[in-house]
Formats: sequence, structure tokens, C-alpha cells
Amino acid sequence: MAHKTQINIQGGFTLIEIMITMAILAVGILGIMSMQITSIQGNADTVKFTEANLAAQSQLELFVLSDYDSISNDGASTGDGYTVVTSTALNTIPPGYTIEYRVINENTALDTKEIKLRVKDPDGKTRTDLTLVKSGS
Repeated sequence: MAHKTQINIQGGFTLIEIMITMAILAVGILGIMSMQITSIQGNADTVKFTEANLAAQSQLELFVLSDYDSISNDGASTGDGYTVVTSTALNTIPPGYTIEYRVINENTALDTKEIKLRVKDPDGKTRTDLTLVKSGS
């Protein structure tokens, strides 16, 4: 009697192969999620920066158009000598933002004022810090 040898060949994956594949896939997905979160935060920061720049530009234009003698530190309301602008003629301050300015150098011989302007976002972070030199003549 001839004895038959049976070879049992099964296709498929072992449990360990599936677990290793799942671990590699999980690490890849976590990396993609991390990049997505960073991208969303970057976009939010860009929006805040743009809003602050628009508000600062509007305030600088108002300084350019205002009378030389009307820009002073008389209304300083912060501890470091800045005057807080509560509203502008163009209503360009985004909700929660603050515009602050300070005359940092007044040169009477040249009839100029150096005005430092900063815009803070609702979190109190300075988003824009600009300087304008205004001539009196």
C-alpha cells in the first residue's frame, strides 16, 4: 500500500503579520493627524496676523491724516505708556483686538514725531508692531 503524503498549504497571513501591519498603519495615521493639526493652527495664526495688519494699517492711515498736534501720549492707559484706541473712524478693529500707540520720540527741531503702534489679539499676543514717523509740516 502506497502511503500518500499530504502537504497542507494555506494562503493568508499570520496573526503576527497582521499586528505588525496595524502598528505601522497606526504610526502613519498619527503622523498625518499631527500634520493636519499643525496646518490648522498655522492657518488660524495667519488669520490673526492678517486681521491685526489690517487694523494697524487703518490706524496708521488715520495718523497720517490727523493733525500733528493731536497725536500725543496724554491719554496713556497702559503701564508701559501706550494709549489704547477703543474705536476708529473706519471701525476696523476686529472684535477682541486692541490697538495701542505711543509717541516714542518727538523731535521739535525737525518737527517730527515717531509713533510706535502695536496690535494685540484677543489672547493678548502682540501680532503687529509698527513705527511711523509723522512730520508736522
